[in-house]
Amino acid sequence: MRSFLIVVLAVLVVGGLGCTQSLPKPPGFPPLVPCRILVIQDDSPLPDADVILIPVNPTGTVWAVGGQTNAAGIAEMRTHGVHVGAPIDQYKVVVSKIDIVIGEAPPVVEGLYRPPPQTFYDLVNPALGSPMTTTLQIEVVRGTTDYSIDVGAAVRAVRRQP
Repeated sequence: MRSFLIVVLAVLVVGGLGCTQSLPKPPGFPPLVPCRILVIQDDSPLPDADVILIPVNPTGTVWAVGGQTNAAGIAEMRTHGVHVGAPIDQYKVVVSKIDIVIGEAPPVVEGLYRPPPQTFYDLVNPALGSPMTTTLQIEVVRGTTDYSIDVGAAVRAVRRQP
């Protein structure tokens, strides 16, 4: 009986892995074109930055498009996090990179634990990290797969907490 359960479990795991290879696209999903964005800061590629594309003039369903830059500063855009590419459109480009510094934990008082203080720093101009204030734009079109954006000088600005 135990062998039977192990075989059934193995079949379910292998079958489940196969299902994740090609996730179904939702109704009305647009055609995608490959889109890679090179992010430059201080004349060098910027690794580990989050890049999000927001349609300039949304006309219907807004599809979530984004990625994170690799060591070479290149973000491969994915729609809904899994489908490689982006719909053809004009986009605002939102770029952010955050550093979190964790302070020393305060002492436990009367059995109450208080978490250590955290300070968040924006490492990219904070204006570029919001769809309302970013000045960066690209137009995703057929035949163009590589884009480049410059986020300017490096910063280390304390992020305002809500």
